[in-house]
Amino acid sequence: MAELRFEVLGPVRVLQAGQELALGPGKQRAVLAALLLHANRPASTAAIIDAVWPDDPPANGPNVVQKHVAGLRKVLEPERTPRAPGQLITLTDAGYTLHVEPGGLDAEDFQARISHARTLPVGPAAEALRDALATWRGPALAGLDGPAFDVERTRLEESRANALEDRIDLELRLGQHYQAIGELRQLTVHYPYRERLRGLLMLALYRSGRQAEALAAFRDTRRQLSEELGIEPGDELQTLHDRMLVGDPALLLTQPVAPPEHPVKQRPKRSVNLAGWWLVAVPLLSAGFLTWAAFLATATKLQGWQLWLSTTGYGALVCAAFVVPWIGGTTHALLLRPRLNRRRDPAVAEAMAARSRRAEARRLLATDPALARELCIGRPDLPRRYDDGGLVDVNSVPEHVLSSLDGFPPELAVRVVTDRDLVGGFTSVDDLVARGLLTSLAAGALRDRLVFIR
Repeated sequence: MAELRFEVLGPVRVLQAGQELALGPGKQRAVLAALLLHANRPASTAAIIDAVWPDDPPANGPNVVQKHVAGLRKVLEPERTPRAPGQLITLTDAGYTLHVEPGGLDAEDFQARISHARTLPVGPAAEALRDALATWRGPALAGLDGPAFDVERTRLEESRANALEDRIDLELRLGQHYQAIGELRQLTVHYPYRERLRGLLMLALYRSGRQAEALAAFRDTRRQLSEELGIEPGDELQTLHDRMLVGDPALLLTQPVAPPEHPVKQRPKRSVNLAGWWLVAVPLLSAGFLTWAAFLATATKLQGWQLWLSTTGYGALVCAAFVVPWIGGTTHALLLRPRLNRRRDPAVAEAMAARSRRAEARRLLATDPALARELCIGRPDLPRRYDDGGLVDVNSVPEHVLSSLDGFPPELAVRVVTDRDLVGGFTSVDDLVARGLLTSLAAGALRDRLVFIR
């Protein structure tokens, strides 16, 4: 008789030589599931009744259990003669015992695979976890209700979720952050309160160059936990968020990609004809500059007009190839020298970096205003950890911040704040000009430094 495989990681079923056996009525299948909860251990009749009929046990419960066990024996041990003692399902004073061979229950096989995967290096471990998770066919013990099945289902689902998190964590270490984002978004919907999955999603987005989305994912998590559970994210998620805000370089993947495990096949060595070796050595040793000399020597030796013609043509090409790049390269270097000198100036470099940070902050303000306010963009008067390149929000900052800007004297700062309080906030630099607070010339100089958040 071929070995049986019992599966509970999905609807309960039994396979024999790869073929599914017909287990009979639903209650008979539930009795088998109750026996599998105690695989290789006795399950009392009372425990089976509590698992299969938790709310409405039959009056003749032991007889009903005995009937379903007999039905299972016919399916699982068809060669057993009538009234012969069962070998697969045995009965003792302690109850019924379903004997399962090692590796014969998918739930135990899954746990063994997970334990083995955690002893492997990163790459093989990720592959082993992927194979183990592929054995799931749906929710554990699908279609079976009752406290006994719910407890086991919760235990198995927790183990599955942990394995999913471990597998994705390993894949992120292997640099597969782009591929993981879609699956992580689905998993955070299926497991909304598992903060580790949220952290892995944030990390995958961050390593994919999507810092704003990573921070937005944290904000969504905090809002959901607060609204539904009345709690804040845990310390680990909070710390990850803080490290992303300050751009911690340790969050980026720095491990090199592992070299291929398969050895590179070496090409067979060829024998080399050393005759005329100097004709080859001269061009190589001169980096091609004296190739025409090798042409000339060959043409002189062989006295062929075709070689003389090709030597003359090649010499002309070499002259053109060297003279034109020399003139062009020299001219190009002279033209670039002033620009390179400007870039080497620390003040110029800092100004260019600040301009780039201002542009990034403006993009963030346009795409995610709520996050921009959280990062205090345009508010140098507030404590913060985000460098926006020196932007100033005219609608929010006090007078002394405005007066610190070049071209913004203290008396103008007082007038702007007064007008802002009386009339309302400004919409743009042009609005400042329209209200008579700035000249067009001053507006042009200040336009790059001002933002207007309402």
